[in-house]
Amino acid sequence: LEGRVPVFYGAELTAPVARRWKTQVNENAKLPAFFLELPEADHNDVCGWEAAAEGAFAAVFLEDRDDHPRVGERFGLTAEIVAAAGAPALRVETAGETATARLLWATMLGDLVSLELAGRRGVDPLPVVAIERLKAALG
Repeated sequence: LEGRVPVFYGAELTAPVARRWKTQVNENAKLPAFFLELPEADHNDVCGWEAAAEGAFAAVFLEDRDDHPRVGERFGLTAEIVAAAGAPALRVETAGETATARLLWATMLGDLVSLELAGRRGVDPLPVVAIERLKAALG
């Protein structure tokens, strides 16, 4: 992910987790990031990967063993499209015995990934100056 704009994909259980990964990367690593939800993302966003050869993006697919089989198939096919376009396509399978455990595991991993990216960029993950500035301007 280093040096790229991450695009986080989720579905069913992992959709809210993928959204959190996006927001944690925004706030902690001070980087742009995007969140997409399958299957909706395959209806239009998948076309955007045709420009991936420019090297700016990487996709992270957050998958769960309880995903509907068609959703699992979409994860695989979408990852293939991303990779064929020349962008990294990272697939992450949740870990844990229960849905709650897997949800928490994936959430914690995303938080750690965002902190690692912040460290590699040499930025302090704690201050959110842009948010504070926006809130102050809004009054």
